[in-house]
Amino acid sequence: MGYWIFGYALAFGSQTNPMIGTRAWAGEGMDMTQYANWFYQMSFSTTSASIVSVATAERGYLLVDILFGFYMTGLVFPVLEHWAWDPSGWLKKGDGSIGYEDFSGTGIINMSGGSAAIVAAVIIGPRLGRFETFQGLVRPRRLHTRTLPLLCLVAFILTIATIAFNESSTVTITEPGDGRVASNAVRNTMITSSFAAATGFILYKVLGHMRYGKGRWSLKVALNSLLTGVFASQCNCEVIYDWGACAIGVVSAIVFLIARKVVARLKIDDVADAIPVHFAGGIWGVIARPLFRRDGILIVGNTRAWKGLAWQLAGLASFALWSGAWTGLFYGVLRAFNLHRVPIEVQIEGLDILIDDSATARKKRKEAAKLPSPFVVNLVKKLQGTPLSRDQPVFVFPPPASPSRSASRRLTSAV
Repeated sequence: MGYWIFGYALAFGSQTNPMIGTRAWAGEGMDMTQYANWFYQMSFSTTSASIVSVATAERGYLLVDILFGFYMTGLVFPVLEHWAWDPSGWLKKGDGSIGYEDFSGTGIINMSGGSAAIVAAVIIGPRLGRFETFQGLVRPRRLHTRTLPLLCLVAFILTIATIAFNESSTVTITEPGDGRVASNAVRNTMITSSFAAATGFILYKVLGHMRYGKGRWSLKVALNSLLTGVFASQCNCEVIYDWGACAIGVVSAIVFLIARKVVARLKIDDVADAIPVHFAGGIWGVIARPLFRRDGILIVGNTRAWKGLAWQLAGLASFALWSGAWTGLFYGVLRAFNLHRVPIEVQIEGLDILIDDSATARKKRKEAAKLPSPFVVNLVKKLQGTPLSRDQPVFVFPPPASPSRSASRRLTSAV
């Protein structure tokens, strides 16, 4: 809805304004030949908006996610599209000889969405028991948030979808050379993602062995490394050699593992590692294009190649500032009215009680309404004297006598 009313007009509604478009509001005046491009660009905008809802899951209102989706797809993301993809955009035009280049949206989609996710996650704050201690009694812990079969399914869907994005970013397929560009994009996307997954899978095991004396294989790390490589390839997949795709994939996994640690150290609660995958992977993919392209810095190293890197960095900075600032405004207003996250009691019971209209959910809502305000505090106080290790649940005591015994059972347990 947002992209139809405002988005496409802001993104592609002008061929002369370097900052925003000004025509085709709600599709008015659009030629039918533009409908396919409208749908294509709309799918990019929804992808960027979804990154924020993933990073801030398990503690926000569904209505807030819906409103932010409208806000992001209708007003924030389309301006970035105009800057970088519209022929009149200031990043696209550059200095006349070279400008910002992003084949399928690594920076425009992923990095900008990751920037918004960082700001949103910081303003909303972490989940109960994740980082902040409750009256100084709970130390930071990683929480169970995954189902591996679903993670595999999500990674498979995102990988196939991104391959389709990359292939179709030629926009046409009937012009001379289109088939060569599309096939090269698909080939390099597969190479990059494969090397990223393998590197992350092995490196996590090796690093664990070096640090703790016993490393563990992690399918979650492998899948997120794969996705980091996939998204990093969006910017550069049509202009690099096979060996460049291998190198980009290997570095993508390293970038993900480092970013994952940094995000945790900064106490930013990212439920599904969306920030390391999209933000860090997006930065690396945009920088990798001028480095590894066939006439890039590592091969030719001329002035034009270095100017290309400068424009890529300018694009990254502008995307981060624009997305971060408008996301901060949106969630800052919500926080001012205490609407940025659900109450603690709802986090314990589960957010499904807010949207599910089944008999069980109605019963839970009634029970949650009866919970006294000190209930959560009393739960946490019982942790005193309880040894906590990485292999034990955070809440290991018997559930207290309360109107809702299921509340304590549904508290998230640690890895």
